[in-house]
Amino acid sequence: LDEFGGLEGLVREYRSHYENLTELFSNMRALLQKEHELKEKRGLYDFQIKEIDDVDPHAGEEAELENELRILENSEKLFEATSNLYQMLYEGDQAVYDSLVKARNQMEDLAEIDQSFNDAKNECASAAAIIGELTKFIQSYNAKIEFNPERLEQIRERLGRMTLLKKKYGGSLELVIRHREKIGVEFAMAENFESEILKMSARIEEERMLCSSAAQRLSAKRRELVPKIGKAVCAELGKLGIAGAQFDVRIENNVLLKTDGAQTFAYVRFGRESYAAFPDGIDRVEFYMSANIGEDLKPLVRVASGGEISRIMLALKTILSKADRLPLLVFDEIDVGKMKEGMETELKVGALPGDTVRGFLRKIWLKAEKKDNATVFPIEILIPNKKNAVLRAGYSANADIIIQKKVNVLMIPERVVTMRNDSSFVSITLGPNKEEQRLIKTGLSDAINIEVVSGLKEGDEVQEKPVKKID
Repeated sequence: LDEFGGLEGLVREYRSHYENLTELFSNMRALLQKEHELKEKRGLYDFQIKEIDDVDPHAGEEAELENELRILENSEKLFEATSNLYQMLYEGDQAVYDSLVKARNQMEDLAEIDQSFNDAKNECASAAAIIGELTKFIQSYNAKIEFNPERLEQIRERLGRMTLLKKKYGGSLELVIRHREKIGVEFAMAENFESEILKMSARIEEERMLCSSAAQRLSAKRRELVPKIGKAVCAELGKLGIAGAQFDVRIENNVLLKTDGAQTFAYVRFGRESYAAFPDGIDRVEFYMSANIGEDLKPLVRVASGGEISRIMLALKTILSKADRLPLLVFDEIDVGKMKEGMETELKVGALPGDTVRGFLRKIWLKAEKKDNATVFPIEILIPNKKNAVLRAGYSANADIIIQKKVNVLMIPERVVTMRNDSSFVSITLGPNKEEQRLIKTGLSDAINIEVVSGLKEGDEVQEKPVKKID
C-alpha cells in the first residue's frame, strides 16, 4: 500500500519518531522498575549505609593499621633490640663508631707518609659517617617506641569490625568501599525518582507529539489510496481470469480505552483519542476479496486459494511495476517443472487492454532468484507475430503459459474442495438445513477453478467452507 502511494518517505519519518519514542518508553520502564526495586531495598540500603559509615573505612587503612598493630605488639622487642644496637654501634666500650674513628685517624697519619692510603682513608671516613647516621636513626626510633595497651586494643577492635564488613560485603575492604558507593548512589536516586520520572515524561510527550503528527498524516494518505488500489487490482485480476472479482483494503486502528498513566508502552494521541502504535504506523491493513459475483468480501488470508493468491500477487506486482521495474517472473517454483520451451503463451499488456498477444516460451533461467520470500525464475517469451499490436520497451505485461488446455468442462472453485486421504470431497446442499459430503473426481486445475470429472452435475449447489478463525 505504501509503495503504491509512494509513501516511503513519510513511513521513514514516522518510523524515526516511533523508534525514538519506543526507546524513551524502554528507558521509562527501566526507570520505573528501578524505582520499584529501590523502594523494596530502601530499608536494607539504609541499614547497610549506616553500618558501613559507622566504621567509615578508608582505602589503604587496613594495611596501615596492621603495620601499626605489629609494631605495638612487638614494642618491647623493638625497644630492647634498638637499645642493644645503639650500644653496639655507638655507646659501648667496643663501639663500632669509636673503632672506625680511630682507624680513620691512623689512616690520615699513614696518608701523610704514603698517599696511596688516601682512598682507604676516605672510605673509612665514609663508613664512620654512615655509622653515625645509622646510630642517630636507631636512637630516634628507640625514643619514639610506645608501650600503649589502650591504642593496641583500639586497633584490634577496628580491624575486627573491618573483618566483619569484609565478610558481609565482598571479601576485601576495597569491595566494601565500592559497595557503599553503589548503594549510596541508588539510595540518592530513590530520593530523586519523582523528579527523574517527570523529566522523562516531558521528553516522551514531546516525542509523542512528533510521532502522532507523522502517524496521522500517514494513516490519512493510506485511506486515500484504498479505492485507487482496489480498482487497479480488480482490473488486473480481470486480465488474469478472475472476472467479477472484488478487492478491498480495510484499515483499522486500535483505539485505547485506557492508557497507562505511568507511560510504559508506546501509543500516539489525536485529540482525546489514544491509539496503539506499531513500527509501520497506527494502521492494521488487511486485504479482502471476493472471487465470484455475489459473494461477500472476506479476508484474503482466510478464503483465497493458492492460485488466487498467486494471481493477486501478480496483480499487485503489475501495478507496482513502474516503481519496481519488475521482470516477468514465475511465482511458484513447482510450476517450473511443468514448463518446457516451445509452450504457447498469451500475454495481456497493460497498455493494450483490448489485445491478447500470443507467443512461445523461449527460455527458462536455470538459476532461481529469491524475491519477496519466494523462489522465482525469470523467463523469456518469443513473440513471432504481434499482429496489429504496437509494443514498446518498458510496457508491463502478464503472461498465461498454457501447460494443458480443456474447454467446455464442468468446474467449481478449487477452494470449496476438501482433501482427505487422497480423495476429494465437497459439501452439497440437499435442502433446508440438510447437506451431505460427496466424493468427487477432479481433473485439470488452473489453481482457481478445478475440473469435476464425476460426482457432480451442472446446477448442484456446493457450499463454501466455513471461514477459518485465527486467534
